Order: sequence, then C-alpha cells, then structure tokens
Amino acid sequence: MLRNWANGGCVSRRAKWSATLMMGLSSIILSFTQAPLWAVALASICMACVLAWLWRRPEPARNSA
Repeated sequence: MLRNWANGGCVSRRAKWSATLMMGLSSIILSFTQAPLWAVALASICMACVLAWLWRRPEPARNSA
C-alpha cells in the first residue's frame, strides 16, 4: 500500500471499499449515540468528502504475470 501511494498516490480498489464500509459503519454507529445532531452531520459530511477524494485516486496497475 505504501509503495502504491509513493508511486503516484495510487489506492487499491480493495482499500477503497474497506474505507467505504468502515466509514459507513462508523456513521451508522455515531447516529445511535447521544452526540448532538450537528456533530453527527458534520462527521458524516467529512467522511463523505474523504470518500469522494479517495475514490478519485488512481488505482495501481495490475501486474502482468
């Protein structure tokens, strides 16, 4: 993962999906806490922005074996 990032800021599709699932789960759990609604909304918006940025990152080239 670090080599991919160092070689052009690439992020694998598996890492993108893992981040998406974890942030979605975190947002759902956060919504069931006693946190103020504005805090839940702000955290969810921040996670959505990070995911939008993450999914726009290139994916590493597949090794031809």
